Amino acid sequence: MADISSHISLKILLRDENLDIMDAFLTNGGRSIPKLVCMNANTLKIKWDWGPRPAPAQDLLRIHKTKPEESYEDFVKQVQLWYAKDKSRTLQLELVKLLCLHE
Repeated sequence: MADISSHISLKILLRDENLDIMDAFLTNGGRSIPKLVCMNANTLKIKWDWGPRPAPAQDLLRIHKTKPEESYEDFVKQVQLWYAKDKSRTLQLELVKLLCLHE
């Protein structure tokens, strides 16, 4: 998006080199990546943040955590299948919704 819009600039921060910033955007108490944070370039006011994964994939993780008998490998297979079927549609819809809500 940053490549095609003069209204968006992208800055990538590495998690382990910016723990103070990461700690401001925890996901369920954890330092999840990736996290996308949108802020006003002039005021640095946070508009929204997104991540680390689309809501349905995040739901799969929540469900996995309630099933101690399910292996992590099984969870990985489930989420990879979800991503393959979804083809990034949900991610795109979630980001477009955030962009439109906060114009």
